[in-house]
Amino acid sequence: MPASKEYVIEKLERIGNYLEILGENPFKTRAYFRSADSLSAEEESDLGRLIQTGRLGLLDGIGGALKEKIIDIYETGTCAVLEKLEEQVPEGVGALLKIKGLGPKKIAHVWQKMGLTSPGELLYACQENRLSAEKGFGIKTQDSIRRSIEFHLNQSGMFHYNRMVAVATRFLEIANEKLPVGANISFTGELRRKVQVLSQGEILCETEQAKSIINDIVASEEFELIEQENHSALFKMKDSRMKIALLFPEGNYFLNLLQSTGSESHLNLLGTIPPNDFQSETELFASLHLQFIEPEMREGKNEIDMARNHKLPQLVEFSDLKGMLHNHSTWSDGLHTLEEMAKACIDLGLDYFGISDHSQSAAYANGLSQGRIE
Repeated sequence: MPASKEYVIEKLERIGNYLEILGENPFKTRAYFRSADSLSAEEESDLGRLIQTGRLGLLDGIGGALKEKIIDIYETGTCAVLEKLEEQVPEGVGALLKIKGLGPKKIAHVWQKMGLTSPGELLYACQENRLSAEKGFGIKTQDSIRRSIEFHLNQSGMFHYNRMVAVATRFLEIANEKLPVGANISFTGELRRKVQVLSQGEILCETEQAKSIINDIVASEEFELIEQENHSALFKMKDSRMKIALLFPEGNYFLNLLQSTGSESHLNLLGTIPPNDFQSETELFASLHLQFIEPEMREGKNEIDMARNHKLPQLVEFSDLKGMLHNHSTWSDGLHTLEEMAKACIDLGLDYFGISDHSQSAAYANGLSQGRIE
């Protein structure tokens, strides 16, 4: 089974991180991060199509050798370089890459200088106050890393919204292809509220052909069915731990959408809702004499009182953004030139554009010397 684009990107980044941990040539290391960034920036989600049309080799930073490695990972799930690195770097050391505040150089130190090969071993070293004695660390860094490890261990199986919404959007596209025109289907739950970190995505789908929809999603070969109940099915994206729950409501769709979207606190504050043939959530809120509450605000704080008094704020929209500040150009490790990005910002109607290219201290990222800046 061919690998997904997201899977290939993760493997390219892993190669880059392993090379940096092992102290390899920084330009060689950067090549893998650059190719991963190019794939991420490419709008085409189907890597197979990029390969078949020959567009893969045209992407910035993806030359012949890297293209072949990407194709190997796409077709087999791995490549010779990655396999060799996985033999050199213990699995637990690779797991340290997921700990906030631990870059490849610090990981190399705790592994090669301290002999620590897992998050658990590093946490124990922090608790014994051993990490703070190492050069380049200190008490504050040790405390920050300890908290990050504890958070990581507690949040196992959790994902940032931006990663989950990309997978859920693809799932929604597949499901939508099989539904009749005008059928109701929507994100719901934490995904619809745009919660920053969540364990799974949820989609509410109105259909009388639930079994057929489930079979069609499985037939797409992008998601596998984990479990199925009377009114729901749980899927996992292949080559990923991300899960999507597909829910089939009974009764009025929009009442179910409201009840499955809001947090428990929000629903408790909302109270009992008389059943009705609602044609939208807006109509539903109006029946309760409430201003429409955006999903992001349905957290059980003071949104009900504000909606009752028609004092809900207008949420920030993309059109409200006036500029972008943190950008890297091809002068250091960016994917696009200053001119390309400036023109893109003009096309977006932005007013300002700030550059944050790396300084000379970041040699691994082609940092700029004073002469190059001038």
